[in-house]
Amino acid sequence: MNSLQKGNKIPSLIENIMAPILFLFRLCGLYSQKQNKLYQVILAVLFNVAALGVVAFKLFCVSRTLNWGTVFSAIIKLIPLILWWLVRLRMKKIFSLLKKIDLFGEEIITRERISKFSKRVTIGTLSMIFLQPIIRILIITIFSEEVSVCIYRELISIGKRNRVIIYTLDELFNRCPDTIIILAVVSLFATYCYNLSLALQDKHCISKTQAFLVYEKTLQIFRELESVFSPLILLVFSHIVFDFLKTMFMIVITIKHHQSIFLPSECLKFLTDIMLMIATVLAADKLQLTANDFRISLIAFYKTQDGINFCCECATLHEDRERLSLTGWGMFIVRKPLLSLSAWLFAYGVILLQFM
Repeated sequence: MNSLQKGNKIPSLIENIMAPILFLFRLCGLYSQKQNKLYQVILAVLFNVAALGVVAFKLFCVSRTLNWGTVFSAIIKLIPLILWWLVRLRMKKIFSLLKKIDLFGEEIITRERISKFSKRVTIGTLSMIFLQPIIRILIITIFSEEVSVCIYRELISIGKRNRVIIYTLDELFNRCPDTIIILAVVSLFATYCYNLSLALQDKHCISKTQAFLVYEKTLQIFRELESVFSPLILLVFSHIVFDFLKTMFMIVITIKHHQSIFLPSECLKFLTDIMLMIATVLAADKLQLTANDFRISLIAFYKTQDGINFCCECATLHEDRERLSLTGWGMFIVRKPLLSLSAWLFAYGVILLQFM
């Protein structure tokens, strides 16, 4: 499993900054130090077994009672597994991107601020990973007689302690694997964009010769970031949108069938999906705006110079505007599409409410 990491040792500065985020990849079995190969293999196998087990559980429910909502849920559960393997195949490129931040030098004056940001993101992510399963476990344990969910109905006759164990394992296997990989990718992308934008802000005061070299490095990073993360973000957004719609539907169902005990859990999931979409889009937008400001500062410098070479450089900088965008296959051109998506989701919610 660790063969992907040979020759891809992250510089110590970047490793210290990104260590909290890389911890999330350790939980998925996608990253470990050389001395922890067995640990990585165990977690990778556990992740895949858990993901496939959840799909099998959903199919079992379908075999008992044909329910297209459950079929839809099984399809949604496959997306994180596909994402895991796609990330697994791109780990070399991800390590290469992480190393490129080090090209900006160890004089990054905001590295302590970046490190604190990375730690806060990781703490928030871990809270989101485990909070909803814990809430659902408590609800199912306390109100087990009122829960009418597939296999849970068959467990009423067994002892309470055994039920609690089964509920706990089911919730952890059902919720945690897909949440961990989704949040790991979003956290890495958002933190990387934030780190790079701060590094570019620190470069406004350097000489113009150095600034142009930094600009060339930035263009290269944008190309690689687009290549590596676009398909990953597409899958993340697909999962978030489908899960968002499913959560809205579940909220309506719980209210309609008077199973409001699950309402806090579903509302928490609803808010988590919204926060993930906003964080991903705004992180990309912040980096694009910062890089574009850096490009404009170079244009302003070249416009004050005379000569054909300076005019050519200025023209090149004007043409580079499209290259400083993270399209995410069309997802990071932010303002109007984000408003359109919000309006569409609101309309979907209104339609669902009519069926209550």
